[in-house]
Amino acid sequence: MKPIKKSIAFDKAQMKFADNSTGVFGGYASVFNNVDGHGDVILPGAFDAALKTGKMPAMFFNHEQWAVPIGKWVSAVEDNRGLYVNGELTQGNSQSADIAAAMKHGTVAGLSVGFWPDWNAVEESDTGLVFSRIAELQEISICTFPANDQATVSSYKSMDGIMNLSDAENWLRDAAGLTRKQAKTFVSRLKSAIQRDAGGPESYDDAAKIVDLIKHFNPLGE
Repeated sequence: MKPIKKSIAFDKAQMKFADNSTGVFGGYASVFNNVDGHGDVILPGAFDAALKTGKMPAMFFNHEQWAVPIGKWVSAVEDNRGLYVNGELTQGNSQSADIAAAMKHGTVAGLSVGFWPDWNAVEESDTGLVFSRIAELQEISICTFPANDQATVSSYKSMDGIMNLSDAENWLRDAAGLTRKQAKTFVSRLKSAIQRDAGGPESYDDAAKIVDLIKHFNPLGE
C-alpha cells in the first residue's frame, strides 16, 4: 500500500514568503477538520506522534521522491488550525528558483503531505476516512494542483501495482479522485456486471477479473 497524500490550496495554506529575495516561506501543510476531495478528514493532534520523532519531512515538487529535494523544512508544529510548516528553498538550485517564482506568480497552487497513517487509528465516515494519528510524516511537496483528485499520467502508470481489490480501491481514490465509499461501490457494481455477463458467480474469479480490468483500463489511449 502506498503512502497517503493529502493536498491543500495556497489560499487555505495561508502561504507567506519572508521577503522578495529569498526562498524562505511558511504556511499550513494540512488543515484539521477539512473534508478533502476524497471525503477524508485529518483530526487535530493527528501529527503529534510523527512530530515527536524529531524527524523532519523531505521537500519535493509534486512528490517526485526520485529527484533532488528542492529545499528543506526547518520547522513543523501543530496549532488549533492545522500543521504549520516553515521551509527554505535551496539557493543555487535552478529548479528551486523556478518554483519560487511560480509560487509567487500563482502557477503552482498548493502543498501536499505524504504520510503513513496508523491504520489502527483510522475510522470510516459517510464520505471517506478519518485520520486521528499519523505514524510517519514522510514528505511535504509543493504541488501544481491543490487537490488529490487530479488524475495524472504517473497515476495511470502506477496501475501495475494493483494486486488485489484493496489496491484497486486505493488506486481509484488516488488516481480517479473517488471517495472510499464511491470506490467500494464502483468495485461492487463492476463485480455484479462481471457475474451477470458470465452467467453466474461461479464462472469467473471475480476479484482477479476486476483487478485485471482496472489494470488494463487506459483512458490516455497509450
